[in-house]
Amino acid sequence: MGIMARLLIYGCLLTPSLAAGADGAILFDESHNQFWTACIDASLIDFAEELRNEGYTVDTLTTGPITYDILNDYDVFVFPNGFVGKYSFDSGVKLLSDDEIAAIRGFVEDGGGLFLLECGWSWVDYAQLPIDVAPINQIGDVFGLKLNDDIIYDPTDSDPDCGEGCINFHRPYITNHPVTDGVNIVSCCEGLSSSLNLTNPDAICLISGDQDSYTGYHGRYYEAGSCPPFLAALEYERGKVILAGQVGFLTNHDHDNDGIKNLYEFDNKKLGLNIISWLSSSSKSQGCVSISFFDNLD
Repeated sequence: MGIMARLLIYGCLLTPSLAAGADGAILFDESHNQFWTACIDASLIDFAEELRNEGYTVDTLTTGPITYDILNDYDVFVFPNGFVGKYSFDSGVKLLSDDEIAAIRGFVEDGGGLFLLECGWSWVDYAQLPIDVAPINQIGDVFGLKLNDDIIYDPTDSDPDCGEGCINFHRPYITNHPVTDGVNIVSCCEGLSSSLNLTNPDAICLISGDQDSYTGYHGRYYEAGSCPPFLAALEYERGKVILAGQVGFLTNHDHDNDGIKNLYEFDNKKLGLNIISWLSSSSKSQGCVSISFFDNLD
């Protein structure tokens, strides 16, 4: 009588973009009245084009709602804070629904990369609502990451033409990490950066102010000597999250009128590309499969 042997092979299939070693697909949200967008002639269009030059597919979501099925076609979801119309400050506020928050959380848990960015003081000023209900914090609360409604000031590492809030973040206050590889100075010359509150113990502060940086305006959350955090990273389940306290460092504006767009000041572009590269390397999978082989052994 023969003996039946069974060999079971179990594994997970990577998404085609990652399995093939190709660059991933990036989706920018523009469905929540964002001022900073990646559409044609908008403020993030140069950054989107630089990503395409790196081999990424870049799309924009202009109408909601955000759903898991939409996000699942992408490796990275970029969400600038929503508080105004695309080209004006009078188009109102559009908060995230519970279903949209659940979709984003599921996307990250299943291996997606999430890039959240905006300055919090502007939400309070222009939306005229508490910082806790800002869409960035609606999402960030899920992951233990919060954007504050303050401004990071620095009396010595800032642009003298626009005041102490136009900071140049620099080493050694830039943590060694794949996101900061080759990044020595980041110029936040537009938008006035906000600080972060990292309640998740697994979150890593990647960039902070230095020893004489402090925060103020709506709230003084960090005194001089406390090195207020500006950029943080988190690995969450199979996915990854980045939160930045400003978006202006990636825009095509020339805030200081020196003939160089913000994106191309110092190491700004390098940081932006590193962020997307790190986020797109998450272990996103299409699902797990098992294959069984049967044979008779005499």
